[in-house]
Amino acid sequence: SQNEQDSRFYGKFALVPTFEPADQQEAYEMAKAAFDLSERYRIPVLMRLTTRMAHSRAAVETGEARAENPLSHPEQPRQWVLMPGNSRVRYKTLLEESASSPFNACTEGPDKRLGIVACGIAHNYLMENYPDGCPHPVLKIAQYPLPRDLVRRIAAECGTLLILEEGQPVVEEAVRGVLPNPLTIRGRLTGELPRTGELTPDSVRAALGM
Repeated sequence: SQNEQDSRFYGKFALVPTFEPADQQEAYEMAKAAFDLSERYRIPVLMRLTTRMAHSRAAVETGEARAENPLSHPEQPRQWVLMPGNSRVRYKTLLEESASSPFNACTEGPDKRLGIVACGIAHNYLMENYPDGCPHPVLKIAQYPLPRDLVRRIAAECGTLLILEEGQPVVEEAVRGVLPNPLTIRGRLTGELPRTGELTPDSVRAALGM
């Protein structure tokens, strides 16, 4: 299309898991994890690749090739009947998967005046600006639905949150609805990051006040 669409909206609307890699190695590993998740629960998944990720390259450590799965009939045909009784149970499972995902992780930092939520490639940009390690607590988000407990955890430790994400302020808007107490939240909506255009290491650097 003429402009880059933020496919996280589609994942949120359709209630399907969405993966957003931070670097090339993670993109490789996520593809395997996404297929595993799809086959385990018999559901579609989304893999979000932003422009810069798609246009970049790096050496990737590969794993062993796996044999093709045998054809099989669904063990629970009832799962295709999306009545509320089924869909509620299945959505709860997806929330639990996101909360325990190894791709979502909190990293401690000594300077808790600021907490940083970095989504996908934005985490890569953040670490480019802190090659020796970030002094602030960081929540890396790479699998959705939004891991609400991890968001609440970093918010409880920090006075201000900076949301770094490529595309639309999807997480920034969601975080405002997740946190029960007033908290200063900065990002694309507040002007620390440009409201339009591509996210870059330089724009992240400016948002950090560096």
